[in-house]
Amino acid sequence: MTSIANSFGYRGTNIIHCGPIGMGETVNLANNLVAGVSMVAVTEAFALDVAKGATPRVLFDMMSKASGNCWTLHARCPASGVLSERPVNDGTRQYAATSRQGYARLDFSAVAKLLQANESMK
Repeated sequence: MTSIANSFGYRGTNIIHCGPIGMGETVNLANNLVAGVSMVAVTEAFALDVAKGATPRVLFDMMSKASGNCWTLHARCPASGVLSERPVNDGTRQYAATSRQGYARLDFSAVAKLLQANESMK
């Protein structure tokens, strides 16, 4: 087990044995599900915040010290100007693009429609 973990060390610092072959993929899928839901929840919180006239910085400061604190808030904060070095948020950009194309009232299928439209333009 140690030799296998050493060979995967280049991929990250947290190597966790999850069980038999394929279990790591299952556990990773569950983790990604939580991360995706968290991204949606954080984005919706900021949308509500702005819609009601509050400032994103105040929401960020409050959530950082309360039960809403999570990895997404710090790594993928959807509000510009809150963090000095905010990574590009593809989901936010794609949602804005879908809104411009008239798909704003759809669920995530709107992103698929946008990608299909872009592909057909090539």
